[in-house]
Order: sequence, then C-alpha cells, then structure tokens
Amino acid sequence: MPTIGEAAERIRRDRRSGASEIARRAAIILAVAADNARTDHALRRNMVRLGRTLLRAQPTMASLLNLVNDVFLASESPRNPKERVRHVLETFYSEQDSGPLRMAVHLARLLKRGGRLLTHSYSSSVVQTLAVLRQRNDFRTPLRVVCTESRPLLEGRNTARQLAQMGINVTFVVDALAGEYLEEGRVDAMVVGADTVLESGLVNKCGTVGLARVAALRKVPVFALAGRDKFLPPPLAHHILIRSEDEAEIWPRHPSGIRLENRYFDQTPLPLITSFVTPGGCLSPGQALKAMRSRAAHPLLAGRAH
Repeated sequence: MPTIGEAAERIRRDRRSGASEIARRAAIILAVAADNARTDHALRRNMVRLGRTLLRAQPTMASLLNLVNDVFLASESPRNPKERVRHVLETFYSEQDSGPLRMAVHLARLLKRGGRLLTHSYSSSVVQTLAVLRQRNDFRTPLRVVCTESRPLLEGRNTARQLAQMGINVTFVVDALAGEYLEEGRVDAMVVGADTVLESGLVNKCGTVGLARVAALRKVPVFALAGRDKFLPPPLAHHILIRSEDEAEIWPRHPSGIRLENRYFDQTPLPLITSFVTPGGCLSPGQALKAMRSRAAHPLLAGRAH
C-alpha cells in the first residue's frame, strides 16, 4: 500500500483523470491522515500540511480546493474536530456516489430536442451521467455522443472508449472538427464537465470556450455537469492558475525560432453556459454565482492568514 506521500505524488503526476476522480483519491488520503492524528492539534497540523501538498499538486481543480477548505474548517471545530472531518469526507463520498443518478434526471428533462450530444475532454461526471441516461432510455432516438480527441493528452479517447463499452453510439473526432458539428446542427446539445466554476467563468479543458461560442451562435444549449464541490467561493479564486504545460507534449524536438504554447485549461464566461446541471437541480449562471458566494472560505486559503 503506498504511503501518504507516494499517493500525493501520484495525484501530482496525474494529468488524465477528471477533477472528481482526483478529489476522491485526495479524500482517501486525508481520511488516513485524520485517523492517524492522536490529538486535535495533530489533526489540524496534518490537515494543513497535507492539504497544502495536495493543492500544490493540482492547483486548478475546485473540487479538491473545496474539499481541503471544508476539511480545514472542520478541523478547527471546538468540539470533536476529528468527527467533523470524518463527516465532511463521508458527505463528499455520498454526494459523489449519488451525483450521476440525480444529474441524469435533471439532464434528461433538459434534452427535449433529442439525444445527440457533443462532449469535450474527459469527465467522470459526464461519463457516469450518460451511462445512467443510456439505462433510462428516455429518448425517442438512441443516445449518440460525439467525443473530441482532446489534445495534447488525448483523454477524449478514454471518454469514447468508456461510452462505447456501455453500448452508446460514439463518434470520435479531431478537435478542429468539433465546431462543424455545432455549426451544422448535427448535435442537440453540448455537455461538458467542470474542473472549476468561478465568478469569472467555467474552467474546463482548453477548447471549451471556443466550442461554447459556436454553440451560442447556433443556439445549441451548453450544459455543464457540476457537483456542489465545483463551485468555488470567490475568496479562493486566486488559487486557480491556468498554467503552461510541457511543450514537448505538442511538438518534441521542434525547430528553433518557433514559440510553443501548451495549456490544458481555458475559461468560458458564465453567460455562455445555458445551465449548470447539479445533483440538486439546474442552476442558471446567476444562480451559480449565488451558490459560490454562499460558501465559507478558511482564512489560510483565502490569504487572510498564514
């Protein structure tokens, strides 16, 4: 069994898993560290040290940041802080486990025009929710999904493979072709996951914003599947950094004189999202803002203390 440090390092190196998957693995690490703490002081120390390590490993994912934030707040409870931390983690597991089924119910009501969908990148929330839709068989026509390859890491292959194994009709396309499906009305909706939802926009795989703009022009609805853990309190937004990645991933040994830029994420303005589909229901962009602003932020993470 890997040590806590080894498990955290694996999370740091992971560039293919969805945000929910990574946060779930982080929750397991936090649970082990909490159980190992013999005093309340040790609990707070362990949570702060490990939480910061996890956030350095994956700084762009709200689910992880919200999880660490909630654990920090719980660890400072004056009564039974360890039990409070356990409750936070158990609630997180429960919401993740029940989320796809509940989101599928809400998404099915939105997809009145049919079941031809476009998705971009890999999101465990999207894959699991579409699996439920496939089982429910709510549509007059079979569910059909267009998946982008999602360069440079090609995680769209994972999406396509998993959906095809479920018996869903899948078309796999190069990224540059995806806009044509929206332009020509060959899909009824665009469905994506969410790494982070900020006041300033949806942070998701690079290319999402361009597809969302084409969808808006063609009046194709864009639905973002997001659990409660994806909506980030505004005081924590400064943690979300869209950083440049390894140039060799897009052109190894490229000729001199050429500047390369490789990023995994972009930001889509909230008005371009038709609806945020959450386990608790569908949120308009305005309602999503209220959800973010209603969450508490720990001073250590908000930057008001060190």
